[in-house]
Amino acid sequence: MQKILFFVSFFSLIFSAKAQQGSSFLMKLMKTPANFAVDFGFTPLNGLPAGVGQDVIGSRTFNVSFLFRARLGNTGLSLHPGIGVGNDNYAWRNGKTLQLDQQAGNIRIESLPNTNVEKIISSKVASTYLDLPLELRWASGFGRKVFRLTAGGKIGLLLSSHVKNVSEIYGKEYTTKLKGDLYLEPWRYGVYGRVGYNWYNFFVYYGLSDVFQANRWANGQKTSLRPITFGISLVGF
Repeated sequence: MQKILFFVSFFSLIFSAKAQQGSSFLMKLMKTPANFAVDFGFTPLNGLPAGVGQDVIGSRTFNVSFLFRARLGNTGLSLHPGIGVGNDNYAWRNGKTLQLDQQAGNIRIESLPNTNVEKIISSKVASTYLDLPLELRWASGFGRKVFRLTAGGKIGLLLSSHVKNVSEIYGKEYTTKLKGDLYLEPWRYGVYGRVGYNWYNFFVYYGLSDVFQANRWANGQKTSLRPITFGISLVGF
């Protein structure tokens, strides 16, 4: 999350530079053919094991991207390569949590064995990625107040991950974080689309890669979990 806040602060600095005359570097950067995209959404998972329920409202996604623009003639089409960071959260229902057996090298999503001592109130897996998106956009005209359609794809490298549990132990509430290797896939990739007017867009992303390593599930299960993210985008022009 700290990496995402850094990128948000960086983009804010760039776009506030338009009103400042002190920094020639930022003024030149503002004149480059580039813009930003910020995504807020929810991420249900496809292929969950039987008996595992996902808290979709708690499974939130936040992406920030900085994209360059190359217009393709006067067709209304433009190509946008870029760089960004993304944070995905996968929350579970009914006291379930992601459990790791590092000795056996596997994972499972289930309740803790000692439920009389510790009760899971909420649990989620959080992951942060460095993303390289590439978009093809069509606009109904030039300027800001036009309709836009976007088709794109991205590849991402896993930067960090952790499990966050909020538990009740003997009547008291505790929050714990487990950082490290959760057997997530180190790379992710997928495709997405946007449609909108002016700054405001609706987007859908479909992951073509598994969230977790498929051969790490306990009991020999070959579970393939893939995200389908949908939500709102704020996109520069």
